[in-house]
Amino acid sequence: MFHKTMKFGLAVATAFGIAGAVQAQEKIDYPVDSVRLVVPQSAGGGTDASARLFADMFNKYTDAQMVVVNQKAGGGVVAQQTVLKGATDGGQLYFNHAADHVANLLGKTPFSYKDFRTLGTTAALSDVVLVPADAPYNTLGELVDYAKKHPKELTYVTQFGGTTEAKANAINSAADDSFKIVDGGSGADRIVLLLGGNADVSAEGVRFAKEHTGAGTLKALAVLRADRDPLVPDWPTAAEQGYDIDMPYYFTISAPEGIDDAAVSAVDEVLEKLRDDKEFAESLANLGQSPAIRTSDEAGSFVEQEYGTIEKFISK
Repeated sequence: MFHKTMKFGLAVATAFGIAGAVQAQEKIDYPVDSVRLVVPQSAGGGTDASARLFADMFNKYTDAQMVVVNQKAGGGVVAQQTVLKGATDGGQLYFNHAADHVANLLGKTPFSYKDFRTLGTTAALSDVVLVPADAPYNTLGELVDYAKKHPKELTYVTQFGGTTEAKANAINSAADDSFKIVDGGSGADRIVLLLGGNADVSAEGVRFAKEHTGAGTLKALAVLRADRDPLVPDWPTAAEQGYDIDMPYYFTISAPEGIDDAAVSAVDEVLEKLRDDKEFAESLANLGQSPAIRTSDEAGSFVEQEYGTIEKFISK
């Protein structure tokens, strides 16, 4: 009996050992042991939260450890320099969104997507066109038509020098420049202006939009992206209403040119895993974001197109 127990114990131990070995083999091999994911934003914001979630997923799937490093100084220039001047072994990556396009186009940073190797996109945060609940228009088309008939009567609040300004300019262009575009500060400040009757239109993130439409204080006219946002699947997009405005914040991973091909391949593998990772999608939903996976073979051309779109609508 003792002999059988010993054999059973050895069998169990061997099984666990094999399972552990298989699990270890399933980890994606990354060329360095530790990775710094540099974020040009303060800790605690939406970009930082999205970066930290990606870092958690990276650690889940690879044999390396990724940590987020926040470098807001210089409006993001310091973070860009840190990565661009760093080693190309994959030990430092960069994480941000289209705000970098705006900064470059306005001359606030000498660096653009052309200075980096784009490795992929992870998620999207959609903006929604919001108006007061009692406004006499219920679609983006009705809003645009109203603005054309009442030029400079409607105040559209945005934040000058940011991606929200590009979105405002895109809608204003569709309305033959009929809106009065005003700098309303941050998203929270713009919501206050809308609720207080001091503004007529703004574009805000899905989380704000769900909160205030649910309370009945504001109504949503269009999601500013090409496809419907899974967080608000019943809300129509601008594209569905005939307006080619696809401008979510797409969170992008970049690296210095010349990065080790093994690192690129490993990040691609992580991104492919995230396509079907329910934990990732659920965690993003809690941030008001949704998965938007692009690997290195498609991300470069996507970011180039995104830059061109922003360039058309940013005020220089």
